[in-house]
Amino acid sequence: MKRKPKAASTDYTQAMLPQTRKAVFFDVLHLHWQKLLLLGFVLLCFAVPLLLSTIVRDIYVPNFLNAIYPDAQAEAGYALAYWEIARSIIGILFLMLFSVGLSGVLRILRQYAWLENVHIPTDFVRGIQDNCKHLLALAFLSGLLYTLCQVVLYFSASYRSAIAGAFSLFPLALTLLLILPLFSITAIMIPVYSNSLFAHLKNALHVYTHAPLKTLLALLGCALPWIPSMIPNSYCHLFGSMIGILSMPFMLLAWTLFCYNRFDEQINPFCCPDLIGKGIRHNDSL
Repeated sequence: MKRKPKAASTDYTQAMLPQTRKAVFFDVLHLHWQKLLLLGFVLLCFAVPLLLSTIVRDIYVPNFLNAIYPDAQAEAGYALAYWEIARSIIGILFLMLFSVGLSGVLRILRQYAWLENVHIPTDFVRGIQDNCKHLLALAFLSGLLYTLCQVVLYFSASYRSAIAGAFSLFPLALTLLLILPLFSITAIMIPVYSNSLFAHLKNALHVYTHAPLKTLLALLGCALPWIPSMIPNSYCHLFGSMIGILSMPFMLLAWTLFCYNRFDEQINPFCCPDLIGKGIRHNDSL
């Protein structure tokens, strides 16, 4: 595994560096919170197609189907399920578009985590150039797996049996306990190391399996701003999603620093020793 080339010098001398990555987080938050919020609005722009599809799904489609099937709730339910599957397939393209913006933001967050100089337009474009290919592939896989989960849930619900109900929980558990943390770690690896996507996923699995509980708890903490989007109300879902996207640079910075500590333990000593403790004075845990 190779590290990606350095592009910016640092404003900090070694003596000025924070001692922990937790301190790095609060330093960056204090100095650059406005820029992080700006990056949140950038991500929101890339997420517009996803949000529009959410509005259509939650508000317009149910009303339209109820108007077509006023006395046939079962038929309306089946039609809604088919629509959700179709939306998931189309949503793969929207998710890939969002990953383009994310590829630029992740490079900027890498620079902040390493306490290096950042020029947002230049680093954003450079991040897209360097990271977009792998993040597009990761977004495609994420959208495909989400669509498969929707299909499984639909067919399991149609059988209305205890076995089918238990089977429908399997893709949800697999996603939350394996796929989500694995892909989340991989996304942080992509701006740091030059490698194939398969190798990134393999290394992410290695990192995850060495501290699964700690990783899941960190990921859960970073997902807290998304809680309003889980309220079963169309408008709460929409505005909660907007809040979640706007807060993503802040949460991704925390997740990046958490992952860098894990990389210092499981990856960097064997391939990139110059990255151990990069941005801090000592290799303390976050």
